[in-house]
Amino acid sequence: MKKMFSLLLALCLALSMIGFAAADEAAGDVVNIQVLFTSDIHGAIVDSAYSSGDAESVQGTSLAKLATLIKQYRAEQPNTILIDNGDSIQGTPFTYYFAFNRPDIQDPVMRAFRLLNYDVWTLGNHEFNYGLDILKKEIADASAPATEDQGSVTVLTANLVKRGSADFEPWCNAYTVLEFDGVKVGIIGMDTPNIPAWDKPANWEEIDFKTFLLTWQHYADILKNDEGCDIVILSCHSGAGVREGTLVEAADLGEHWHGEGEYYDTSYENEIAAVIENTTGIDLVLGGHTHEAGTYTVPNAEGKEIPVFHCGTKCRYLGVTEIAYDKAAGKIVDLTMENIDAKETEPDADFLAAMAEYEAEVWTNYLREVIGQAGGDFVSPGNMLEANAFLDLVNTVQIQATGAQMSFSAPLNNTDGVIIPEGDIYLGTMFSLYVYENWLYNISMTGAEIKEWLEFSATHYSIEEDGSIKGGGLYCDTLYGPGVSYEIYLGNEPGDQVRNIMYNGEPLDMEATYQVAINNYRFTGGGHYIENVSTLEPADESRVNFSTQFDMDQGEDLGQVRNLLTQYIRDHGTIQPDVTGHFAVYAGASEN
Repeated sequence: MKKMFSLLLALCLALSMIGFAAADEAAGDVVNIQVLFTSDIHGAIVDSAYSSGDAESVQGTSLAKLATLIKQYRAEQPNTILIDNGDSIQGTPFTYYFAFNRPDIQDPVMRAFRLLNYDVWTLGNHEFNYGLDILKKEIADASAPATEDQGSVTVLTANLVKRGSADFEPWCNAYTVLEFDGVKVGIIGMDTPNIPAWDKPANWEEIDFKTFLLTWQHYADILKNDEGCDIVILSCHSGAGVREGTLVEAADLGEHWHGEGEYYDTSYENEIAAVIENTTGIDLVLGGHTHEAGTYTVPNAEGKEIPVFHCGTKCRYLGVTEIAYDKAAGKIVDLTMENIDAKETEPDADFLAAMAEYEAEVWTNYLREVIGQAGGDFVSPGNMLEANAFLDLVNTVQIQATGAQMSFSAPLNNTDGVIIPEGDIYLGTMFSLYVYENWLYNISMTGAEIKEWLEFSATHYSIEEDGSIKGGGLYCDTLYGPGVSYEIYLGNEPGDQVRNIMYNGEPLDMEATYQVAINNYRFTGGGHYIENVSTLEPADESRVNFSTQFDMDQGEDLGQVRNLLTQYIRDHGTIQPDVTGHFAVYAGASEN
């Protein structure tokens, strides 16, 4: 059942024997400590596949399965730390429903954490999607005093400080210290400081953001000397980012970022490498955010290889780190990291029982609601070589909601086949069709900018050895609108692959200005589209004609694309799988 993952497996195995000396070579009093961690669970608390409309359907991974493993590992090693690295409360209708509709009861995710006796919850960026009122309630639920059957969870984000604070006053908590047989373990939590790029200002209005490097420079002496920590773990919602980058000041990012400190250029979102390579004192990094599963090392400022561990997403794996610390030598003498695959593990019965009432309520009161009818099958070709009914539906809603003339959207899922079957459409289905809490912008773009956008989208296609075309995939944007059509010729030189762009039956005017719908992820630079259009800048408010964020500010989350799609289906009653868009992809070159 155990499976070792590593980006450089042979190197990591060697380091476990050499870089971290074997325990049987150590002298003195060795204390063994076990660190279990989860990350990016995105609401996968129980096994239900909510999008199916069937309470008996399962998705295969869940915290209920990890609960079985957590209990087993705890029973084998009492010196255990349990950590979650964030993006926990967003991602399924289960968590969404209780966050927005039942503030009067203990949130099920926080109850799950407390029942499993999590020591630490480090916040992720998606924790801020629902606004500060909901997040503060989640934090209060997590950190409430322990009861007979529930532990209290310490919530960490050291690099998120109170707005205007000059002395690193944390917005919640910066770190915690646990002690095992005389060995002190300090855990400092950090979240990606890129949150202002993704969420509306009201969702982080109380917070200033610090880079990982600046934050650790502040706390290194506190944890090592003031607290006397023997081991320091960085629990962070971040990937590695670039290696050996160039340090630049976050202030250069502008007021939009509300950031401070140095970071590696182009790597503000993921900062593990930047903080390790420029400091000392961190012994282990537990990462997240990127959804990867594996291990690697990064050399610190003294050249010591620091282990970094990622455990994937949606509760597929339980991350297990075993640490042997020699008190006499004052150092770690052995450290191993393994991802334990939980897919075939049986869910813990007691955990399921504790979640049963929550599950019953979300199915009865929410997911089984029929919101409309599909007049035929909505088919999505996974290769994205042609227009399809589902993308037609999404872009129709985006245009209607924003008043734009045209709309860009990626396929949102890579299903090859029917994604909305003919017949009843359940509310629960909407969560699989549009999994993100995105809202929309109507922005002004010239015809030339629209073409550049499509040229970058065309780079997502490739030609296989047999001459067939490999589809654009999840990140390939398509353009829709009245009378919109275009052709992509992969045989042309990059930058000149998109031809014959039409709008309302006329060639697109490269100098004219059009109103185009995009989601907030694209607006703030997500997917690298804006950086590949020479005249666009991320989050350029001067281009905004309208945003459904304005609806979100009314308090009911009305402007999220998923809810806009839901309301469109409710309003129309029956939707038809019409395909009005048109684009074509060719392997060869154009004739001119």
